[in-house]
Amino acid sequence: MLLPKGCESTTEDVKEFIMQHALIDNNEVQFGITKVFMRDAEKLILDDHLHRVIMKHIETLQGCIQSLIIRRKYIKLRNTVIAIQ
Repeated sequence: MLLPKGCESTTEDVKEFIMQHALIDNNEVQFGITKVFMRDAEKLILDDHLHRVIMKHIETLQGCIQSLIIRRKYIKLRNTVIAIQ
């Protein structure tokens, strides 16, 4: 998630996040009661940021899963060697 509080973020948290983002021009963003209106350039910046965050999480998960698979193979190999001895 992009927002610090995730799904529990309030409207004010969203406004603060967008206003403090360094690459987003505050003049190109308008806040409605339930929606945020922005130009395509600002939307692309947020989409790119979201993509990077998601990819970071995916890489972390892949690393954990790969270590788990390798660990299981190592334990199986070690147990086989012990059984052979």
